[in-house]
Amino acid sequence: MCCRTDLNPMSEGRCLSLHWATCEQIWNSDYLRSVRSQMLAGEKIPDCSQCYSTEADGGTSLRQIMNTQAEQLWRVSGEEGILDKATAIVREGGKAPPPSALHLWLGNLCNLKCRMCSPMFSSQIAADPIQAQWFGDRIRAEILLPVYLDEVKYTGLGELTRRGEKLTRPVKRGKVTISLPANGAAIDLIEISGWKNCHQPCYLSVMAGKRAIARQLLSDGQWQIAIELAPTEEAISSLELSLHFLHLLQPQSLLSNYQGEQICSWGLQPCIDIDNLRIVSQKKSDKGQEREILSRIPENTQWSSNEKLVFEEILAHPESLNLLLFAGGEPLIHPMFPAILKKLIDTDHAGHISLYISTNGTVYNRRLSEMLKQFLSVELAFSVEGIGQLQEYIRYPSRWERIARNIPHSAPSTVT
Repeated sequence: MCCRTDLNPMSEGRCLSLHWATCEQIWNSDYLRSVRSQMLAGEKIPDCSQCYSTEADGGTSLRQIMNTQAEQLWRVSGEEGILDKATAIVREGGKAPPPSALHLWLGNLCNLKCRMCSPMFSSQIAADPIQAQWFGDRIRAEILLPVYLDEVKYTGLGELTRRGEKLTRPVKRGKVTISLPANGAAIDLIEISGWKNCHQPCYLSVMAGKRAIARQLLSDGQWQIAIELAPTEEAISSLELSLHFLHLLQPQSLLSNYQGEQICSWGLQPCIDIDNLRIVSQKKSDKGQEREILSRIPENTQWSSNEKLVFEEILAHPESLNLLLFAGGEPLIHPMFPAILKKLIDTDHAGHISLYISTNGTVYNRRLSEMLKQFLSVELAFSVEGIGQLQEYIRYPSRWERIARNIPHSAPSTVT
């Protein structure tokens, strides 16, 4: 939703992310359409609880600040013009035109290790084995079953069915394969659960790539398996689940139909269902950005490292933009920052776009300063907690003399 919310926007049970959804799919997702309708109706939504709390305490929230800029961003006049435009969007089912403002967090690439910061916002902290542990590891998870994911290939399973309040998928063959993109993060934990509908003894074997990682006798009724994997940096490209029926009690109880499907003599129905397959990855400390378990981005990197995604999706409609906000890390050292500025200048869009840049003040670049002059206006927000040694202690390893020198040099005539 925005940087002030603690809740992840969800769609179809997954966190909305550029790693699996396009910018357009996120912008006009069911989640954001619902938010627009609720806001226009005057309803409070849980995602905005921090802003509501700030306002209740007598402060000015980010929500209120952005509302005051709505006229400029939408190029309309007065509250009536804002309301008319918002109403028109909701009438269209909540589908909005391309955004007029974007807040671009370019990733955690940074040159400082600030005392109050975290690995998510500083590559230097992420690489520090001591400071990184202050915040713990970021756990990412994907649920592969029972609902199919577009990025994953499945074989050996039947149609989605319902057992009470739960969705399940029947195992239709003795071997189920689940193929994952090869660019994913390493997996630390696999959880599988389901239902066994017959009394025939049955083992479930699990392979991760070429490694055998589990073998368990399934209990009648509800069953579950939790598999903790040994630490490895290698991603798992496939999971293979094999069912092994033991013909000890009733040799004729397991039959095969003309498709080779595994069926049980009790009602001629598949006798194993899967209602959950969840994989978990736990971030290992290093300097780079965290990899996702599943990603449509070929290198599985931060979106800002992929030019195709940046210029063909996120900045696909520069004619609609009136405001760009940049944050990091330290955006002034990120290679995509000057690339974005240059693209907007070369396509004659810089003149109608204002910039807001959050920077730690340690970087001055004459070329960037000249590029900033091409934009409608520029606001530099310097993150400074003190002067002299206090600043150097809080934002290690910055040097106050450099920051004090850079601030006036970084301000061309269009910069405030």
